[in-house]
Amino acid sequence: MATDLYSRLLKKQENTPQKENKRYKHILMLVLVVVFVVVILSITIPKRSSDIVTGYIQNGSLEKTASGTIKFMRKEQVATAESNGKVIAAIKEGERAAKDETVAYITNPDQEETALELIKVDTQIVAADTYSDSTFTTLLSGGGQLSKAITDALIDSSRHSVRGSFRDYQDTEASIDTYFTLKNGLSSDVSSKDEYIAALKQKKEALLKKMGSDTKAVKAPVSGIVSYCIDGYEDMMNELDFENARSYNLKNVAENGESKNGTTVKKGDAVFKINGEFDYYVLLNLPGYRHGETKKGTTVTVQADNREFSFKGTVERFEVNENGAEVLLKCTTAQPQTISYRVRNADIVLQSINGMKVPVKALTDWDSARVTAKITLIRANYVESLYVNVDSFNDEYAIITNRESYGEDTAKAVSPNDMYVQNPASVDIGELLK
Repeated sequence: MATDLYSRLLKKQENTPQKENKRYKHILMLVLVVVFVVVILSITIPKRSSDIVTGYIQNGSLEKTASGTIKFMRKEQVATAESNGKVIAAIKEGERAAKDETVAYITNPDQEETALELIKVDTQIVAADTYSDSTFTTLLSGGGQLSKAITDALIDSSRHSVRGSFRDYQDTEASIDTYFTLKNGLSSDVSSKDEYIAALKQKKEALLKKMGSDTKAVKAPVSGIVSYCIDGYEDMMNELDFENARSYNLKNVAENGESKNGTTVKKGDAVFKINGEFDYYVLLNLPGYRHGETKKGTTVTVQADNREFSFKGTVERFEVNENGAEVLLKCTTAQPQTISYRVRNADIVLQSINGMKVPVKALTDWDSARVTAKITLIRANYVESLYVNVDSFNDEYAIITNRESYGEDTAKAVSPNDMYVQNPASVDIGELLK
C-alpha cells in the first residue's frame, strides 16, 4: 500500500510541469489573438474626424512686403520773409496755392488777431469768386436752397470718404467750406456778388492799414502744394538728378524740417516751400532684403510705419545688393499727406498675389526650391494628397495653384472649398475617416 501511494505521488510530480506548460501556452495564444484583433480593428475601423484638424481652401491674397527708410525728393521753391515778424499761415500745410496767391503774412506778434481776421476776409473773397453771378443771386435770395446745397455736398463727402477717393473728398470738403463761408458772410446789406466782394475788399484795406507797413504778404512763386516744414535740403533737391539718385547722394538727409508757421523769422528767412511739380520721387533703402528684384514699371504701395499715409509709386529702379535693396519710385499721388516729410520709416508692398490660400502647416514634402509641396485633402471621407505649386508664402499662409492642367479629370485638381488637413501627420493616405 505504501508502495502504491509513493507511485501516485511520483506520477503527480511528473505531470505537474506538463500541466503548467499547457497553461502558459493557452495564455500566450490568447494574448496573440487579442493583439491580432487589435491590429485588424485599427486597420479596418475608420478614424474619428475629430482626431484631425481640417479647414476649407478659400480664395485670398498675400502681400509681399519689406520695411525700410524712405526719402522724398521734390523740386521745391522756397519763399522768404521780406521783414521781421511772426509767420501767420493763410494757406494750411498741404493745401494747394495758386501762383501769386498770399500764402502767409509776416506781422508783429501783437497784430496776430488782426492778421487772422484778414485771412478770414481773404477766404470770403475767394469763396465769393467761386460762384457765378446767377448762383450768387440765388444764394442771396434762397437760404433754403443754400441749405440743400450744403446737404448735397455732405452726402457727396460721405460717399467719397467711404469710397476712399481722398482727392474728391477734399474737393467736396472745400466746397462745403465755401458754402458756409458765404452763408456766414452774406447780409441784407448787399444785393449782388460785385457789391459783396467790394465790401470785403474795403474791409481788407482797413485791416491792412491797421496792421501797418511792417506786415508783409508772402506769395506763392508758383502754383503747387505748400509746406512750412523747412529742412535745409531744398536747394540740394533742386540740383539733384532724381532719376539717377543713389543712397550716397542722400546720406546726410536724415531729418524732417520744423514748421515755420507761428514762429518768429527774420528778413530773408525761409517761410514756406512749394512743390510745383506734379511728380515726385522716393528713394527706399531696404536693409536685409533677400527676395528677388521687382521689374521696372511695376506699381507698388508705400505705407507709413504708423499708417499715417499710403500712396502708390512706379518702380524706376530696383537693385538688390549685399546689404539689402535700393528702390527708386516715381509718384504722383498723396503729396498733401507727405509734403511735410523728407524722411520716414515705411513698409513697401511689392506685390499682392491672389489665389487659393491655405495655412503653411497644411503643406508637406516641399521641394528644395520651395516652389512645390504636397497638400493632404479629404474627399468623400477618404484621405488623399496632391502636389501643388506654391506661388507665395509667409510664416502663416501660402498661395497655391494646380501644377498642371488635368483636362476633363478635374477631380484631381485642387479647388476652393476643398477640405484640407492641417495636421497631415495624423492621417494616412487612403484611409477612411468617419
